[in-house]
Amino acid sequence: RSGIAANYLPLSLFRPTNTGRIWAVPMVRAVVDARSGRAEEVQVTVDSLLAQSFTDLAVTISPPRHAIPQWLLDYFAADARVIFANHEVTSGFPSPFTFVVPAGVVMTPHSLDELMGASAGGDVGVVRTTVPDLPGPSVELWATRALHRARRHQGRGDLESAARRLFGETWYSGASLGVRRAVIGVTRQGMLVDEQAKRPVSQ
Repeated sequence: RSGIAANYLPLSLFRPTNTGRIWAVPMVRAVVDARSGRAEEVQVTVDSLLAQSFTDLAVTISPPRHAIPQWLLDYFAADARVIFANHEVTSGFPSPFTFVVPAGVVMTPHSLDELMGASAGGDVGVVRTTVPDLPGPSVELWATRALHRARRHQGRGDLESAARRLFGETWYSGASLGVRRAVIGVTRQGMLVDEQAKRPVSQ
C-alpha cells in the first residue's frame, strides 16, 4: 500500500525522494489561463513551469477563447504532466497547492521553490507576486483548501478580499523572485523560446 499512498497522498512522509517523479496527485497543480495570452505565450509559460527545480507539479491549461492550435497540442502531446482542459479550471484540487500563472509569464528555475518556502513560512492562504511590465492578474500560489473556502465565503466581494480576511496573504516582488514577462523569439529551426532566458548570465 505504500505505492498507493505515495501516488495519492502528496506528503514528504510518503515521497522522501521526490525529484523528477510523476505522481497521480502532484503536490502543486499549476493552472495556466490561456485566455490571457496567445498560444505562443502559453507555450513559453508552460515550458518555464516544467523547468522548475520543484518537480512535484503538473500543469493544466485552461481553455482559450479560440480553438487551441494543433501545433500546441502536438508540442505537449508526449508530456504526461501537461493537460489541456475543456472547461474553465478554478482549482488544482486534489493537489494541496494551486499555482495560478497567466499566459506570457516566465520565471527562473527556482521561483516556485521560493514561493513554496514563502507559503510554508508565512502560514497564509495565498502568496502573490507581481509581474513587472505586465498589467492584469498576478501570479498566485494558493493553498487549495484556502482557495475553496474563500470562494464559499466570497459573497458579493471579490475573491482576493475573502482570502485576505480568512487566511491572510503575502505579496512578493516578481523581480526579486525572477518572475517576469516573456520575451518571445523564434530560433532558426522555427522553435519558440524566451529570448531573455537565452542570454548569458554575467559573472
